[in-house]
Amino acid sequence: MGRFDGFLICSDIDGTFASGGEVPARNLEALARFQAEGGRFTFATGRMAPYWEIFPIRPNAPVISANGTVIADGETGRTLWTFPLDGCGNLLEWLDGFEGKINLHYTGGYVTVSDGKVSEAFLNQSLGDLLKIVCFAFPDEAVARAFRDCARKRFGSRYGISRSWDTGVEFISPLGGKGSCLNCLRRLCEDVHTVVAVGDYENDRSMLLAADRAFAPANACPEILNEAVEVVCSCENGSLGDVIDRLESSLS
Repeated sequence: MGRFDGFLICSDIDGTFASGGEVPARNLEALARFQAEGGRFTFATGRMAPYWEIFPIRPNAPVISANGTVIADGETGRTLWTFPLDGCGNLLEWLDGFEGKINLHYTGGYVTVSDGKVSEAFLNQSLGDLLKIVCFAFPDEAVARAFRDCARKRFGSRYGISRSWDTGVEFISPLGGKGSCLNCLRRLCEDVHTVVAVGDYENDRSMLLAADRAFAPANACPEILNEAVEVVCSCENGSLGDVIDRLESSLS
């Protein structure tokens, strides 16, 4: 029996697990100890699979990727669950007037559009199911927020709409999201009794709300720090290490 048997940590990557692509040694050391003591660890990221393979730590639970629209086996990368965007014709037509760059992410890759012909790019694709739409290249955070708010007002609950970074707004299926995927992980990992979520941005909010314990690094955006989360040190100082230290203290 390990100290962390039955625990699952789901961590965002950028701004939480890693800072600028660099992983603090404290995180790696703490996670090695956590897994050796029976804990299960995985990523819940807006990145597409298999981005997490660049890091020197291997998930021992299914991975949530593409902002909560894909769940994949952490060892083999095999897709276990998807939440594709369906019936999004009106959204695509609305986005045809967007004066920036848009990525259409599919199960088999992505298409970048910068000439306003989003509907045409969608019709011409052959890369599988559409998972998410990412609008970026906003001039600043205020414009991105305004665009997000306008999209939410126009489309209501028909899509999950959030920022994954200061100037990036993403659209996903209302059935998906990191919170929905976390609940799927509860069913896939029957040995887990406590789910711990760690995240720093708007797209992490549903996951933090669905977890048994929710943590945010000190560098998290105000929308997350204002939620009922336990605040740990900033990501560059090893926020995951801080989380695991606190879990250990609670078990003592």
